[in-house]
Amino acid sequence: MRFRLRVGRTFPLFVVGLYCLLSLCACKRQNPNLQSSSNQEETFKRIQEREAQLDSTVWRDEILAQEYEKTFTKLADDFRKAEDKLDVLAGFEFESIRIPAAKGSPVNYDLEIRLQAFDEAAPGVSLNRAGWQKGSAQFREAGWTLLQVEWQHEKFSPATGSHAPYSEFAFELHGEQTAQSNRFILKGTMGIEWFATTNADGWHNPRNITISKLSLLERTGPSGFSNQLLAAPDPSFAAEVDMHPLIVTDINGDGHDDIILAGVNKVLLNDGRANFHTVALIKEENFYPVRGCGLIADFNGDGKLDFVGVPEMGPFAKMLVLYPGDGLLPFKSPPIAAWDQQRTAFQSYKFQDASVITAGDVDHDGDLDIFVAQYTPPYVGGQMPTPYYDANDGFPSYLLLNDGRGHFSLGKPQMALQAKNNRRTLAASLVDLDFDGSVDLVTLNDFSGVDLFYNDGSGHFRDETWRVDNRHLFGMGHCFADFDRDGLLDFLAIGMSIPTVRRLEFMKAGRNVFPERTRKRSDMAYGNRLFLARAGKWIEPEFGEQLARSGWSWGATAFDLNNDGKVDVYIANGHVSGESATDYDSRYWTHDIYLGSSKEDPQLKRYLDGPLKGLNSGKTSWNGYQHNALFMDVGTNQYINVAFLMGVAHESDCRAVVGADLNEDGKPDLLVTEAKWIGTPNIMQHRLIVHLNQLETGNHWIGVRLDSTTKGVSPIGAKIWAKAGERSFVAEIVTGDSFQSQHPNIAHFGLGKAGRVQELKVLWPNGKVSTLKDPAIDTYHRVSP
Repeated sequence: MRFRLRVGRTFPLFVVGLYCLLSLCACKRQNPNLQSSSNQEETFKRIQEREAQLDSTVWRDEILAQEYEKTFTKLADDFRKAEDKLDVLAGFEFESIRIPAAKGSPVNYDLEIRLQAFDEAAPGVSLNRAGWQKGSAQFREAGWTLLQVEWQHEKFSPATGSHAPYSEFAFELHGEQTAQSNRFILKGTMGIEWFATTNADGWHNPRNITISKLSLLERTGPSGFSNQLLAAPDPSFAAEVDMHPLIVTDINGDGHDDIILAGVNKVLLNDGRANFHTVALIKEENFYPVRGCGLIADFNGDGKLDFVGVPEMGPFAKMLVLYPGDGLLPFKSPPIAAWDQQRTAFQSYKFQDASVITAGDVDHDGDLDIFVAQYTPPYVGGQMPTPYYDANDGFPSYLLLNDGRGHFSLGKPQMALQAKNNRRTLAASLVDLDFDGSVDLVTLNDFSGVDLFYNDGSGHFRDETWRVDNRHLFGMGHCFADFDRDGLLDFLAIGMSIPTVRRLEFMKAGRNVFPERTRKRSDMAYGNRLFLARAGKWIEPEFGEQLARSGWSWGATAFDLNNDGKVDVYIANGHVSGESATDYDSRYWTHDIYLGSSKEDPQLKRYLDGPLKGLNSGKTSWNGYQHNALFMDVGTNQYINVAFLMGVAHESDCRAVVGADLNEDGKPDLLVTEAKWIGTPNIMQHRLIVHLNQLETGNHWIGVRLDSTTKGVSPIGAKIWAKAGERSFVAEIVTGDSFQSQHPNIAHFGLGKAGRVQELKVLWPNGKVSTLKDPAIDTYHRVSP
């Protein structure tokens, strides 16, 4: 869910004057239908009274749950602010806590990771506050420190005649023992029996705490990844800085993948050892800032990489532009308005909020066509996505066909695409879903989920979303990989896992007059969904649940972090982290999903502005202070989250993610953008952090770097296979996946202990096949069509 709580723009005065004049004329024409000020006030009061009445009836138990939750919100806030975080936890007030005993010996996994299970049936240990404080002191004396904490309020029951109020919180603690290079993740569930009355400070204190579902992950050794801040705004700069799209590709043809921060017109040129120096992407006088989406590829067929995007301002504002490349940096040629219809009928086709561009040869004519989708943020003007689980009420998307010279025109209207043309789309890829040699289309849509459109080979699409087990989620991004190792590409759709919804479901709280909105909330709040390609359908396997709950998720990459031949996944999390972890989320699920429509409503906006005030001012959060997830496959599709153990957890709001081997040592690295708020979520500054993979495993690997300088043949859409023993590896070069980012034209396969690859094969989009027999391992092979 991406939205702007307020929209601010700077326009020339004459534009403002013209706008006001037109608005006045419109008001005069529409005057008979306008409400008087007294009617508007009456409407506003009715909304207030109705929602307040619902809080005292339908949502009574949820309101009470929020009161009890404040105790742990305050604990989390105090924890983050404290220098001695252990002291905060040691001082937490309760009567008793029961902790289960360890069960057997730890299970050892690769990379020095140990998993200790606990036995809930055993007597365990019961501690009063004095015993808890003594244990905390012993923990400190052993050299351990606490660094991060996360709570999620999953269940709540109010007091009844014989039962005290009760909550269940999922929790996760991160800490380290610096002298021994040990890190740990302690996670489990706290069952809390509350005191019936508040303390002298007005807080609810836990009486008895019972720990269950406890596990302890530990790792000894140096951090798995380095942590390098590679690009950030000047601290004195107080305006918005949007670096996106984050693009990794070999921009200057020297064989090394560079980092392009297109939103700020920067290229970080790589020397092949992850040493960078900065140059401009586009000659400064020709550059107009883009926001969020853009691609680098050869769009005009001359064998040189170009940039296509949508500027926010300037003479080409809201237009698709092509910056032709000549093989040198910066690009010297001025931008070209690339879409024919925008040049002749701009107002009919201008972009309002372009959110993603994906490329592929849709009609098999040898050039790159593109699909451009848009996003419509909720709340603006008092409109809300309707229905929130299947919204099709945003700005339109467009399939644009290339003439081979970088000039695009609107494809013929297609029923399947038109029917879902107004999704609030955040990610999309042209990719071969049915393995027939033609690129199909997958879109990830906020407030609706996954849509699939299959291409018949001529550029005509049909809606095949029925093939997906459950399409519903808040679609933010996706990634492709062969998760079940059957030689076919699967995909992971990234969404949101929402504890508020699990709590409401437990309480069976919902508005009966909107049964469908209540019924769909579990599907939408499930989290990430893994889809395996099976017999023409996309099924959700049981093991996919292990990847579902990562938080409020954005960008993602599927890669093999330790070259053991298994797919691992890194996911960026966190929405808006304010001064306090006090969360807006309950308000959204108890009120906002039932309010409004796709049309703007001034009185509803006025009402919503009240609850949003804390968020708008940076005082409170919405799914804030979450941690990024690194799901490592430690068995056969047995995933554990090792992000903190590897040094990539990030207690911040992260967005774009790219996996790439920046120092070319065969170990995939990670790039992630992090959002920093300046007093309000309306002013966001991004910074780029690079994590270089430092793991030493002894496993083998092989890589393929696809040449992008051959005239008329792009690597985008190419498929790559590797045959190693009985195992077949597969990859495809796609764009528009993850979130506001672009991966390099590289395939990387971890081989484990396998010492030989029999064959490496590339199927290019034009049908040509490049084959390498017995290629060398532990190296990258540059392959040209």
